[in-house]
Amino acid sequence: MNIITITTGGCDFIKIYESDQLTLQNILKTCHQIRRNVNNILSLIRTHNPTAVIHLMGLYLPPPAYDIGFKLANYVVQSDL
Repeated sequence: MNIITITTGGCDFIKIYESDQLTLQNILKTCHQIRRNVNNILSLIRTHNPTAVIHLMGLYLPPPAYDIGFKLANYVVQSDL
């Protein structure tokens, strides 16, 4: 049995944090892009290994938990906007 564990989103969030363009609109755009990426990744895995067990971990949010951007991103991710 093959087991595949995936975490995703960290680099995408780092990019908007470092760009100084941390807005609700950019967070939403990033979340939607991550969703598309995850769907593509899962499709590729299923194409190459239809019986693998896949563990998809929650989105990794890299900034410090006290950061206002983290709080906003965390709210958006949990609310499934």
